Amino acid sequence: MANRIFIIAVFGVLTLILPVAYAFGGDTGQVGATVSVIEPACITINTSTVQYGSAAFSSTQANVDKTGSVTITSCTGSAQKILAKGANAAQSAGGAAAWTLGAVACPTLDTFSHFVNDVQMTTTSADITTSTITNAAQVNPSTKLRMPCVGSSGAGALMTTTLTFTAILQ
Repeated sequence: MANRIFIIAVFGVLTLILPVAYAFGGDTGQVGATVSVIEPACITINTSTVQYGSAAFSSTQANVDKTGSVTITSCTGSAQKILAKGANAAQSAGGAAAWTLGAVACPTLDTFSHFVNDVQMTTTSADITTSTITNAAQVNPSTKLRMPCVGSSGAGALMTTTLTFTAILQ
């Protein structure tokens, strides 16, 4: 009888210990995982062209700058920053004049500068925002085009370039 009580007692203790031991040991385990999907980055721009008008070439005495602006509106509830990059300029209608995007340093020819919010553009994206935007918030970055030096190609021509704006989520 004593053996029987001992066996029942051991079985009872094992019944209580084994589930606890399984919870802390074993060769596999699982956990649940969840993710909340945020809205994608999204912006709208109020214009397709910044019109700088007519301008003279820069000289060793003075740079010639033309200014403009765009309005960028967030179309997502997610926080995002705005990046911008520039591009080389070419003469419209297939002309031969071409300007390289860079720092204007007269007397170097055929180099112009483009700025967004006083950030000099390159062909690599740069952050032009001072804070994130969401929920229909707007930013109005200023733009500035610095003309190339006297003697550059394109006198009397219409030159075109682009600014590319990209939204990135924060």
